[in-house]
Amino acid sequence: MYTPKKRIAKFNLAFIIILFISFGLNAQKESNYSLLWKIEGNNLKAPSYLFGTMHIDDERAFNFSDAVLPAIKSCSKFALEVQPDSLIMKMIHKKSEEKAYLTYKKLLTDKEFKKLSKRFLEVNGYPIEESEEYDPNTLVTQLHPEENKDTDKATFVDLHLLGHAKTMQKEIIGLEDIDSQLNYFENLTKEDKREFILSQFKYDVSDYKKELEMLTKVYLTGDLNEINRVLENYDGYDLELEQRNKVMCNSIINQIKSGSLFSAVGAAHLPGSIGLINMLKEKGYKVTAVEANFTGVADNYQIDDSKMKWFNNYFENLGYAVETPGVISRDSSNTDFNVNTYVDFSSYKTYSFFAIDLRGQLTN
Repeated sequence: MYTPKKRIAKFNLAFIIILFISFGLNAQKESNYSLLWKIEGNNLKAPSYLFGTMHIDDERAFNFSDAVLPAIKSCSKFALEVQPDSLIMKMIHKKSEEKAYLTYKKLLTDKEFKKLSKRFLEVNGYPIEESEEYDPNTLVTQLHPEENKDTDKATFVDLHLLGHAKTMQKEIIGLEDIDSQLNYFENLTKEDKREFILSQFKYDVSDYKKELEMLTKVYLTGDLNEINRVLENYDGYDLELEQRNKVMCNSIINQIKSGSLFSAVGAAHLPGSIGLINMLKEKGYKVTAVEANFTGVADNYQIDDSKMKWFNNYFENLGYAVETPGVISRDSSNTDFNVNTYVDFSSYKTYSFFAIDLRGQLTN
């Protein structure tokens, strides 16, 4: 997802190392590439699709197989783990009583908080006490360095596909409840909150960068069988993943009954006995891997803002209108005027506007 939270699962390092040993981090092998799956059966009028993504902006991950973008085009709806426009609305209106670092400080020992502060300073270049972040789910993302390269894309893989879906004017939906993801930290027990925070700096910055590079190369293979094997060996299939997969599976089934759907979710949600592929099969659907060829078909598709569905935001009381390529969110914290904002996740363009009513205040 697309949520502000980034989580380093306890098995990540082992996950990466074993894959490095087992198949040498090869480039894409078409015979093993299985990120795109077709869903048929149970009297569906048209096939739907399930695609495994990774939340990275590395250009190497954007080499989609020939069938991916045509599959999006063939469907009437496009789904991410959460609905992005609704997520932004929730984020803007989410209120916290204290700065996030103070919340962390209450949960950690002095020694642990000192270590946290050192990590934050190393990554961000300023003390954590100067952070203006109130959301503990967002603050955790600031504990991990961003490895920016000149070749990086403007957004992540899943959100790039969202841009294509919007260009094709597909209905955009979310498979999971936004509140459960947006309030992930708040919903944890006190002890789990501590464990969650401490896990974020279990590895130092250099190790984290190595992990991310290794994990990217693992994703590039597109081999779900290897991912499944490693997750099984390192207890990756926990109760949380199973519960999330059940929610997404039910959402997919509800949606495909009324129209074809392309679902783009994290690749770890696909394989295994509690993965989405197997869950859908157990519900009577025929789920098969789509043959992967890489001849450059994706190059024929371009994200185009002008072809997206634009929304007319008309403010009758102020006598003006503004069009945006998505539903706006309104921040009413300023008593003098409302700030209206739309963030396009597919390009990270931000549209923001406001009006001040001076009628009755102007004099000759």
